[in-house]
Amino acid sequence: MSLAEAFTNPTRTIHGPTCRVYKILGTLETKDFDTLSAVLDKNSAWSSTQIAAILSDQGHPIKADALQRHRRGACECGRP
Repeated sequence: MSLAEAFTNPTRTIHGPTCRVYKILGTLETKDFDTLSAVLDKNSAWSSTQIAAILSDQGHPIKADALQRHRRGACECGRP
């Protein structure tokens, strides 16, 4: 298989780091999901450090870098 064919028809999936934000979002009830989704918006006034602190205090331990990766759309889930 040529390099061009390998990129056109990949035979394996490349996975990045597990998206912790996506996992947390999946555990939330609708009101909390909607609130966190709005706070995660790139244009939100909340910093990733502030969000991480509140989530950790609420029993969802996470680091700011995981939130930044998710907000950029650079995580495995690809959902900002």
